[in-house]
Amino acid sequence: MRRFHFRLQHVLNMRAHARKQVELRLGVVTAECNALDIELEALAQKRTEGQKRVHGYESVLRSIQYRSKYIAWIDQESTRLQALRAEAEMRRLAVVDEYNAALQQEKVLQKLKERREKEYYRSAAAEEERHTEDLVSDGYIRGRGLNG
Repeated sequence: MRRFHFRLQHVLNMRAHARKQVELRLGVVTAECNALDIELEALAQKRTEGQKRVHGYESVLRSIQYRSKYIAWIDQESTRLQALRAEAEMRRLAVVDEYNAALQQEKVLQKLKERREKEYYRSAAAEEERHTEDLVSDGYIRGRGLNG
């Protein structure tokens, strides 16, 4: 029996490659979002620690001023990072949409390939069965012709 050959295999391969490229971009953007999340968590922890920290021999007023400036800086940095995180999330969602579209295009061709392959092997099996029946009937006819 001959093997199945899908005429659009090269298109399917290109779509699979395109999906993998989008998947890699999605990984990069997701890693960027995760890194920003880690930085935001670290700043939140620094802010909590900064509110608790007491400097040993400094005056209370100076310590309060230092802590308030430090916390203000942390808040400012946190706001900046949250804006970057929002932008990164928007990029990530755009890449997710692109990935879903690429995956859908690949799945459509993959299902078409599977359907055509199933049809091909079904028709090949039917043809092989017809060929076998022809051989058997020819053998039967020849056997009857010799005997009788």
